[in-house]
Amino acid sequence: MIRTVPITILLMALGCTACGSTSSSGSTNPPSAPPSPSDTSKAGYTGPTIPDGVYRYVDKPADVMGAGFPATQTATWLGADHRAPIIVKIKGLSCDQFEVGDSGSADLGNVATLKYIRAHRVYMLDGGGLEQLWHWSSAHGTVTFRLIKDIVDDPQNDPRDDQFVFEHTFTRVG
Repeated sequence: MIRTVPITILLMALGCTACGSTSSSGSTNPPSAPPSPSDTSKAGYTGPTIPDGVYRYVDKPADVMGAGFPATQTATWLGADHRAPIIVKIKGLSCDQFEVGDSGSADLGNVATLKYIRAHRVYMLDGGGLEQLWHWSSAHGTVTFRLIKDIVDDPQNDPRDDQFVFEHTFTRVG
């Protein structure tokens, strides 16, 4: 089952074998103003970046409830099997996210551009106007994302949907 939840982070299908197609810590205080969507270069940033790769996580009922949704919405968000594989592809300043449906096909959710601002802090900006500030870390073939600040969200203005889909430790699969 494919969810129709707006998702901030999406990946392009380039080289995504899992979906069928081919550090140091920084301050926890976010900057006072987000970058404009047109300012997506590293703009002098020389610190660590998220390693390029294809990463996977399987959302489970605990993820839905951990984000604050009631247990009764588990099947709505995750489908009858109560699990939803999420694929994230990072390539340079591009971040794309795919959801793997019941049929096993991967459907592109959303595409974001990354804007690194300091060590382990990155803005994710998509063409629909979503802007979020995330903390990221990477170790031993994984990448972990934690939402710091939801700046501009989808029309529902509910960051919980992004949190239960994306706020995890993803394992590198490609």
